[in-house]
Parts: sequence; structure tokens; C-alpha cells
Amino acid sequence: MLFALNTIKKVYGRVILLGAVVVSVTVISLAQETENLGNLINEMATGGSAATEIILNPSNPITGQTVTATLQSNDFDEDKVDISWLINGSTVERGFGKKRITFTGPKTGDIMVVRVEARTPEGLRYFAQRTIQNRSISLIVEPLDSYTPDWYEGKAFPARGGKVRIYALTSFYSGNTVLSPSELVYTWNVAGDQVKSGVGETYIDYQTVEVQGNSIDVSVRISPIASNESISASTKIKPNNPQLLIYEKDSLTGIKNQKALSGRVEGKDVFTLVAEPFFFSTDRTKLTDMTYSWTVNGARASGAQTYERVFKLNSDQKGTVSVGLNIERAKKILQRASASLSIIFN
Repeated sequence: MLFALNTIKKVYGRVILLGAVVVSVTVISLAQETENLGNLINEMATGGSAATEIILNPSNPITGQTVTATLQSNDFDEDKVDISWLINGSTVERGFGKKRITFTGPKTGDIMVVRVEARTPEGLRYFAQRTIQNRSISLIVEPLDSYTPDWYEGKAFPARGGKVRIYALTSFYSGNTVLSPSELVYTWNVAGDQVKSGVGETYIDYQTVEVQGNSIDVSVRISPIASNESISASTKIKPNNPQLLIYEKDSLTGIKNQKALSGRVEGKDVFTLVAEPFFFSTDRTKLTDMTYSWTVNGARASGAQTYERVFKLNSDQKGTVSVGLNIERAKKILQRASASLSIIFN
């Protein structure tokens, strides 16, 4: 918006507007006799020329994102003007043709004012301004049926063919107020397809495929009910192949889960092995649908324990004994794993 110069008078150091407002681009002549007045008019205009603007990428940054601001104008050649960039009133970059800057967006809840001023060789001055209020989204993936032993304190990875739940934790500010989930619309996409949308839909459940494949792209777009603003975030879910580890079990202290057995280990008179599967999509507390097949020196072991998690070697073994184990789920035959080791009996 540009105020016609002939409608402005300066009285006792004040500027008084008289008459109509002329709608036009914000182009201010900086002739010496009107430079101060032109600067004041420029500040009075709220958005600069409609044809001059700042393009942000991403348009609504979230916490920690790098932001690129680009000056774009139909009024002048951006490569042929003197450009100054200001953030929260302080000049951060300046140069001839400096039409693009990169910076880190504000912290969650903070407000950042990005302003650009351009001066043409003819003495004309343009400006544009954008206000950024940062919001944040954290996507948390929780496997729902990825088996791990009770004593395991590490992270459970999504099982191939298992279920996962993806939560969206967000801080979406409107002014100084954080909007609650009941004031936000969540739109979820998996592999490019919308799977869920609605007010307060802070999570989705998803069944991964059993066959081996690529990572799964999951994204969410969050917007207030009463606004067209939105923020987005995405993550990749990589289902893991099941794993199998073998541990020694002591008759007095139980399973020695500090270190799994592998390679060549020294045997004892009584040597008991325990199989521990990881990341199978089965109940976390029950392994009733798992099939265990132990082998000794390449031949299937005999006895009832052959199909159990616990396997005890006879004390009359001599020399080096190769022990192998294959496990699989009865209902999902593609979920399987194997392990082997050599035990040296003296």
C-alpha cells in the first residue's frame, strides 16, 4: 500500500494523512528532499508490495529445521539490487543480489520476524516481511507385538509382519497459547495414501508386511480447526528381521544374559543352552506358537527337549560339538531365525 505523497503534511514534527489512500505497489522515491518521509511511509505500509515477497522453505518450519528465505519480486531484478536481510531487527546479511539466506528457525513457541529490504540502482526501495512462530512435531514409533525377553532393557524394533503404533507429539502455538489435540486436525498418510484423518487423532496403528521390502514412509499433517495453517512431519519405519541368540543357563544363577554365546566356547560337564528370540511378532509374554529345532553335529537332536527353548547337552560329549538351532512361527512361516556355535569339551 502506498500513500500519495501530496496527501501528507508534516506539522510540528508529526505526519498527518489528509485525503484518500492510493492503492499501489510500495515504491518510494528516495530523492534527498523526501528520503526521511519516504522511509516513514515505508514503515507505515504493512506488507510491502504485493509483487514483492519472501518465500520460506519449509513454509511452516518445525523445531530444529533449517529454513531458506528467498526474495521474489515482479517489480525488479533480484540479481541487480542491493539487498539487506534482518532477523528480529538485526541485519544478518547484506549484499548486491543477495536474494537468499539460510538460517535455523526459532525455538518452539518463539517468534522470529524476517525482513528483507531491497534498493534499486534508481533509488527505489522495496521491502517484505514474514513472521515465523515455530511449532514442533515428534513422531514416536512403538512396536506393539515385537517380542523381547523380560530382562531385555534395550529398544524393541518393529517386527516384520508386526503391528506398530505411531504417535504425534506436537506443540502448536497460536499466539502464546498451545493448542490441545482437541483443537487440531491430524491427517495421516502411509506410503503416500491417506489412512486416517480427524480431530484429536494423535496416533495410528499400522500392520507391517511380512515379506522383506523397503522402509515404510509415514507422515502426518497437523492444522488448527479454525485456521489454514499447517505443519508436517514424516518418518520411515524399517521392519527388522527376527534374531536369535543362545545363552548359557546356570543351575544356580539362571540365564547368563550378560553375553550371548557364539563362535567357539568351552563346555562343562553339564552344559545347558537357552534360546532367546528377538523381534518376532508374537505375544511379549508367550512363545507358544514358536517351533524350535536343535541339531548336534548336523543331525537333529533326540529327546523331548528338541522342540523347547532349553537344550541340555549330555555330559559324555567329547571333543568339539557343533550345535545349531532353527526357530520359526507356526502361523507366520516367513518369520524365522537361526544360530549356531561350537562347544569344546575336554
